[in-house]
Amino acid sequence: MHEEVLRLLAQYKETETLMTQYIYLLNEKDYAQGKIDLIKTVINDLENLLKVSN
Repeated sequence: MHEEVLRLLAQYKETETLMTQYIYLLNEKDYAQGKIDLIKTVINDLENLLKVSN
């Protein structure tokens, strides 16, 4: 499970980076920013899960 959480964490961080880099290309920036905020919450939750599981 630990490896799966690490894999998910890496994927969400990559998604956050790409969305943040290219948000200026989107028409609905507020909607995209909301999705970025959601991704940041998921990243935080996954990091906390890793801390608790150690």
